[in-house]
Amino acid sequence: MKREEIKEYRNTFSEQTINEIAELYDSGEKIANIIEKYQLEISPGQMTYFLPKISTEYICSYCKVPMLKRRNRNTGSWVTEKIVCGICGHLYTDGFGKCYCENCKKRIIDAIQMDKQIIRTNYEALIPIKKLEFGELKFSQQCMLYILYYMEEIYSDLEVIPSSALQSRLKMELISQLKNDGILYVSPESDLYAFARENFPYVYDESLVDYFVNVHFSSEEKLLIANRMFSTNEDMLTDEIKELIHKFMYEDLLDNFEELLRDRNIAFAPTCKQLSEFYDLLNELSYTQLRFLCYKVAVFYSDGITTGKIYKGKAPKQVLASVSTFYHNIMKKFGSVYKSNIKYVGEQLRFLIESVLKKDIMILDDTISILANER
Repeated sequence: MKREEIKEYRNTFSEQTINEIAELYDSGEKIANIIEKYQLEISPGQMTYFLPKISTEYICSYCKVPMLKRRNRNTGSWVTEKIVCGICGHLYTDGFGKCYCENCKKRIIDAIQMDKQIIRTNYEALIPIKKLEFGELKFSQQCMLYILYYMEEIYSDLEVIPSSALQSRLKMELISQLKNDGILYVSPESDLYAFARENFPYVYDESLVDYFVNVHFSSEEKLLIANRMFSTNEDMLTDEIKELIHKFMYEDLLDNFEELLRDRNIAFAPTCKQLSEFYDLLNELSYTQLRFLCYKVAVFYSDGITTGKIYKGKAPKQVLASVSTFYHNIMKKFGSVYKSNIKYVGEQLRFLIESVLKKDIMILDDTISILANER
């Protein structure tokens, strides 16, 4: 018989008979003798399911009544008895496992809703009531926001930059900059899993939260963004545009360099000083020259590690500094640095140059320098 059938079968006996059988079982009487005496239509192994459960010292946290467990003569340390509430089905777990009774599920749902409300209340208060006008933003700010829409394939709903599985240095840098400028705010509707339990809800993973765009767009501006027609009217590379290009080149080069290293099973862990020095090279070299140097460094370290000339453990913190070393050595020996093929430029950088700035991609073959007093 199945367990439910055994319970129905038990109900055909009087309470007195069931109590008598339970007393014999608890006293240690052989199960076979009990089955024979009462002509029970169950096997010895089904006796524990036939008998009513017994009370324990554990109290159900919901119903406030003693919880129950099956009668069982197997008392070895390996035996784990399930202790449940006879009213609501709550399972005693003692810190191990989970209970999926309706009360526990409701408690989890209520806790989640409470946490979401805490997030909502906290982050709604940080968003200004008045939105910024898109047309009044700096061009670089407009452009960074526009590129985010492009990267996330957003055409119409411009109020939120959603989290996504695919992240990049460029995306996180653009988000960070626009947050600092008061254009993006953590969305109060971000998923709960984006927030750390420690110091909740003030600590969160920047790549997992959604971002609310605190900007108002005119109908014309919405149309330009939806049709991917936003661009500058500037013919010259102003200081602002140069800085924007530098930001995109820098992040694109680092993304590409990290990918080159990853393909060769080399980690990438540059220091802040190395990152700053690498950024400064954009004033001395073109994008294509720096891309070529990154490739040469990746190959050099890969070969060195393979031959045992370079210790792999030190490579992550050395590779970026080596780009500058390679540059100076090549200049001393040859007087100029080779340029990589322009066709390998990153997608977002190409979109910026060709679609937004309306420039020939070949400008990346030339050095786009910014004077120190302009930075």
